[in-house]
Amino acid sequence: MHSTSQRDIEYLRSVGCSDRSIAARAGISSATVIKYAQGTVKRPLVVVEMSLRRVAIEEAQRVEKITADYKASVAKGE
Repeated sequence: MHSTSQRDIEYLRSVGCSDRSIAARAGISSATVIKYAQGTVKRPLVVVEMSLRRVAIEEAQRVEKITADYKASVAKGE
């Protein structure tokens, strides 16, 4: 079973974010991103999990906007 952090990192990677960019945006190290992604963190920190969730939500909103803009341009026949 995946933790919330693992799912967030998996999503971010699937939309093209590197571990380095995830780390920079969340204010953590790349090593921490990898540990959370692998589920090897023994005592997850709420602040790290919240930061990863914030980054995932921001990225989802960015992707939704790109998708909506694309659909709108297709509907116009551009």
